[in-house]
Amino acid sequence: MKTYTCMIVDNDEMDRLAVVSYAKRFELLTLVNVFDSAEKALTVIEKNNVVLSVGESFKII
Repeated sequence: MKTYTCMIVDNDEMDRLAVVSYAKRFELLTLVNVFDSAEKALTVIEKNNVVLSVGESFKII
């Protein structure tokens, strides 16, 4: 089975906790980091050469 590594970024604590709880239900997801701001996430992404995959419902502007 193919697995996916993921990180969660959300500035709202309740939403962040809900998404973390939901993501942990899926064996195919490996949660590696949780951030409360895009700036913090971007620092990790840039330092670790992370390849981003964005779902169809999201747009990068």
